[in-house]
Amino acid sequence: PGIAATYANLRHHLVHQQARNPVPGFWTGLGAVRRDAFHSVGGFDAAFGRPSIEDVEFGLRLSAVQRTIEVVPEANGTHLKAWTAIGLWKTDLFSRGIPWGRAIATHPALASAMNGSPRARIAILSISISALSAVLAMVAGVAGLGLSAITFGVIAFVGLGAWVLLERKLFGLMARHRGRATAIGGLGFHAIHHLTVPAVCLFGVMLGRWEGTAIEPVASRRRVAWLLVAWVPTLVMVLVVAMATMAGPASIHDRLLDLEAGMRGLSIGRFQPRYDEAATARLLARLPVLLLPSLLFGVVISWFGPCRLEASMQDLLSSLRETFRFRMGLGIATSLLAMILLLGILRTEVPMRTDEAATVMSHGLANPLVIMGNYQTPNNHMLHSMLVWTSIQCFGTEPWAVRLPAMLFCLACVPLIAVATARLRGDLAGLLAAAMFVCLPSTLELGTNARGYPIVVACMLAMIAMLPMMARNRPGAGLGFAVAGAVGLMAVPIMAYPLGLLYGGLFIGRWRNGGFGEAMRCVPFALVTVLLAATWYLPAWIAAPGDGPLGTVSRQLPLVAGGDRAVVDELGKVGHWLGKAWKQWAWPVPEGWSWLVTIPIVVSIAAGLVRGRAVGMLAAGILVGPAVVLAITGFGAPPWWTMAWIPPVLIVALMAGFPWPLRPGRLGAAGEPVVSSTTPRGIILGGVVIVAAASAIFWLPPDRFRRDYPNRVWIGDAGPVAAWLMEQDLEAGSVRAIGVAHGPVNYELHRRAGLLRSVLIAKGPIDDSKLPVHLLVSAPKVPGSVDPDPSRFLGGRNDLALVDRRVVGGVLVRTYDLSASR
Repeated sequence: PGIAATYANLRHHLVHQQARNPVPGFWTGLGAVRRDAFHSVGGFDAAFGRPSIEDVEFGLRLSAVQRTIEVVPEANGTHLKAWTAIGLWKTDLFSRGIPWGRAIATHPALASAMNGSPRARIAILSISISALSAVLAMVAGVAGLGLSAITFGVIAFVGLGAWVLLERKLFGLMARHRGRATAIGGLGFHAIHHLTVPAVCLFGVMLGRWEGTAIEPVASRRRVAWLLVAWVPTLVMVLVVAMATMAGPASIHDRLLDLEAGMRGLSIGRFQPRYDEAATARLLARLPVLLLPSLLFGVVISWFGPCRLEASMQDLLSSLRETFRFRMGLGIATSLLAMILLLGILRTEVPMRTDEAATVMSHGLANPLVIMGNYQTPNNHMLHSMLVWTSIQCFGTEPWAVRLPAMLFCLACVPLIAVATARLRGDLAGLLAAAMFVCLPSTLELGTNARGYPIVVACMLAMIAMLPMMARNRPGAGLGFAVAGAVGLMAVPIMAYPLGLLYGGLFIGRWRNGGFGEAMRCVPFALVTVLLAATWYLPAWIAAPGDGPLGTVSRQLPLVAGGDRAVVDELGKVGHWLGKAWKQWAWPVPEGWSWLVTIPIVVSIAAGLVRGRAVGMLAAGILVGPAVVLAITGFGAPPWWTMAWIPPVLIVALMAGFPWPLRPGRLGAAGEPVVSSTTPRGIILGGVVIVAAASAIFWLPPDRFRRDYPNRVWIGDAGPVAAWLMEQDLEAGSVRAIGVAHGPVNYELHRRAGLLRSVLIAKGPIDDSKLPVHLLVSAPKVPGSVDPDPSRFLGGRNDLALVDRRVVGGVLVRTYDLSASR
């Protein structure tokens, strides 16, 4: 007659009454089994030692040998077990929850049997959300956040109501047998059951995975090794946070000040420090957030266990080998094309540009901790900046050393675009795509510009190559797909556009082929991509004086930064940037003819949509993905130089989707492209393609590319003006630059004389100790043009007179001093 006994027995009764036959488990409370079947699987397992779920485990073995177990609802009995509240709770946790989880680890079918029905899962989710919201409502109430407290209270009430509605059959059954008072008491028992038993059941699943199976048990050494992998990062983070907290803001501030003084080459007191005491205290307050990704990493490793992790790694390596394998013919051809591109890059004379120089001066010469924390400008493509820092440490600050990481990733894009296209269409299409990529002037831009965009392009091409495997749910491909996307985001946040294209196309393609449920299976991989990239940017947010990466990104979003700019204006700016970018990509084709190239591209996308499979996914992603990302970001127009990822994806779409008179690659049983063998016809055509690519590269004289390529450089050479400045008394005055001149000149001054930031951006006040002022600007292209008004670049001072004006190299140098000094 007790509430606990009534609840426990009627709950058990209802679970079996609602079971869907056949069931994988067995129940000795009221069950019968044929003697021969019982002995054929060895009966009950005595290893349990105490009453637990030995009957369920016995039923699993019966099911494994094709015996059928069914629940007979009409067969009823009376269970005379006198449950107490403590006994019920202990039994649910230790004799059912944990053992049930261990059984699920080896028999996944149990997860959806009887106690694991979809209805029960939704009910558990509802009561969990209700409980969490109730706690948050109380915290908000104590903190004085009235509106938040009311909001969370409403969510808690709705969640509780949904839970009661879902479990109404149990409460109605209790009310019929023992009255409403007992049913109300059963609410409390059932709430405790739904809030605790699923948690310990998951813990049991984790224990089962770490124990392994009877066929493949996990050795103690393996368990220890994986536990160290899972939790050592968290222990290290705890130690770092504890040591920083004990040191205190004052000690940390002094250490950061010494570090910055060494980086600047100036003594303390002669510069405005990056971190004041308030900023240091804010850094220490944010530091514990580093524990979140390490804890999440440990939980994920612990949840999957050694066997599943090792199997996942094997699947990943197998899928990568299958995706990026080369037949000898395609491998030799792409190697030759990469060498041609390398020679083209080496013979192209390009002076150091502003953005490259900013990468060197602000990040490449800094401590890696500064690189990770100094994310106040989009020039800090952190992953690329770390690679540039490494290159500078090894080879110095010569232009080739600064550009080495970008050049290597650009060269890697040649085989990547070949294999990506080959997986969609065949080896010959891959070879043609690689040749076209090598011949594009924008590819030389990637290889000779020390920025992070070649990393973005390489990661995007790797994801395209894995798209056919993702289309057919190849084990291991999803993890590689997610990691490649995260690396691209780590390089430059503009990777969001290729990610939108690829995940959008994958979602549409799976929905088209297998329905909405199949499409949703790609969402976890997208979340993994975002979480990995967010973990990478977390130190930058912690160390930033302001909002760090969040502030940098939000400043590019018009609805956040401005709010008053019309969407139509932003779309017009998108068109403007696209036009400017197209002028880059199509050079040296005359502007009036360059738009004809869009015709085969449009045909390719349409043909890809009709063909379907991975090619159709790519085509659908091109049409939908970037537009969705643009809308999510408030229609903030990305500048033309960030669109470097567009030409490679259009080349892949053109070669894979266009109805060329080429025999497509053979398809396997699952619809995947099979790498075609090399034929004499293919060898001849490959040779022609390589010769054509070499001719296109070497037809352009280096000086013509340097001179005529639109929007490529702003000043011809900063060397002469740097040499001239070194002859001046830099300590006696100030050197300031307008716009793009400060970066290259600073770089040349450092490369020649080891000077750090001798040229400042023209802004802020000027006192007499900084006179005379040398004001640098790109030399006007039209002789005799009027110089811009310098007053706003001279700190608002109107008492300064022009005492000298000269053009040195590609830089106009104007010197200002007091009128009396003239």
